[in-house]
Amino acid sequence: LVGFGDARRDYWLGLSNIKSLTKQRDVKTMLRIEVTDANGTTTFVEYYDFDLKFKDFSLHLGRINYESTAGDGFRDSVGTGFVAPDTNAEAPSSNCAKNSRSGWWMPTAAAKCSGRSNLNGLFPDGIKWNGLSGFIRTEMKIK
Repeated sequence: LVGFGDARRDYWLGLSNIKSLTKQRDVKTMLRIEVTDANGTTTFVEYYDFDLKFKDFSLHLGRINYESTAGDGFRDSVGTGFVAPDTNAEAPSSNCAKNSRSGWWMPTAAAKCSGRSNLNGLFPDGIKWNGLSGFIRTEMKIK
């Protein structure tokens, strides 16, 4: 739940820290996701009113920025809790995390285990956004 990695290269801020950032009173939080493909093309999506809720860090998003060039990869994940491979649960989403060997906001329906997005997937083919894979760089930014 706390961050890990190299802050200059590859760092996950941690769900507890992200939740704290989104809980500031009278401040709307924006989430910007950028993905870069093997050709160096970067696309983005911006979500306004981004928030993590309750103890399971379930994902809640406001409206999508209509100037998005990356599409809405979170469409199947809104309202789902964050799960990791070591999550001790019987829910289909925990099996999805085990199969992908990564933590993410996994869809709750077992049939959607492949999901539309997983920026924490194994490089290169496990990193997905909006149903596409093969990204060489991803960034999630909070403002």
